[in-house]
Amino acid sequence: MTTVVGVAIALAAVLALGFGLLMRRLVDPAKHRRQQDMDPAWISNFSVARYRPLLRMLDERDYEFLRAQPGFEPAVEKRLRTVRRQLFRQYLRTMRRDFDRLYDFMKMVLLYSAQDRPDLAANLLKLRVGFHYAMFVAETRLALHALGLGTVDVSELLGKLEFVHQQVGQLAAAQSAA
Repeated sequence: MTTVVGVAIALAAVLALGFGLLMRRLVDPAKHRRQQDMDPAWISNFSVARYRPLLRMLDERDYEFLRAQPGFEPAVEKRLRTVRRQLFRQYLRTMRRDFDRLYDFMKMVLLYSAQDRPDLAANLLKLRVGFHYAMFVAETRLALHALGLGTVDVSELLGKLEFVHQQVGQLAAAQSAA
């Protein structure tokens, strides 16, 4: 019983810490940004497809295949899981950075737009909060995955990233046409 309470307290502390970090990121998102983040060439070359490997990086079928091989050693599976989680975490960091760059670019286009779009600005904020919440959930699930509990679904994150990328493209095209 004491172990269960300890685990619950530790999980609550991790969730509270994660929520605090999420709120800090939302309150001061541009704190560590550099001017080069607004590079239009980067925007035009950006592709959400670079994050597609996340959809199956933690797929159990790979481990089932590995276990079915002659000479299988559990240590190899454990190491592969660890390495894949590390890569997954790196992908998530890069995805967050790319989302923030796209978001900042879209804010700049809105700011300098000849047409006022308060509806889009409000939706943009909702999108940012939704993305960072989904990122928090993915990171929490990744931590639970390390404990052998469940897997991580990033399809919602990819959808939000794709949406903001499309919005940036549409806004930039409308801005250049005006």
